[in-house]
Amino acid sequence: MPKIDPYSLIVYPLSKKHDVSFFNSTEEELNDFFKNDAKNNQEQLVSRTYVCYYEKHLVGYFTLTTDVLEVKAIKREDMCDDFAHDPYPAVKLARLAVDQNYERMGVGQLSWIASCKK
Repeated sequence: MPKIDPYSLIVYPLSKKHDVSFFNSTEEELNDFFKNDAKNNQEQLVSRTYVCYYEKHLVGYFTLTTDVLEVKAIKREDMCDDFAHDPYPAVKLARLAVDQNYERMGVGQLSWIASCKK
């Protein structure tokens, strides 16, 4: 399969204007969340979902949530000496899905990279 040009993948915050009804990954649970829960979770400030488009086609999505890292779970060498929080605030990549028509084209990897920039 040819890889998608990384500069051609466009990422938007999910909004009511995005039609997600045609999205179909191979994971039914991810399809169900995207079609039935993502917008509600976003309105309730539970999570934030981003949609990925390639040549005007919805090819994937990812969802971010807030989380925490307990100090006891962090290696001493990874701790910040001047950061006095316990627990550490974190952002979690909660969901990532690719439409089955675009699998093995690099969409998942590009989506993950985009999530790190959000």
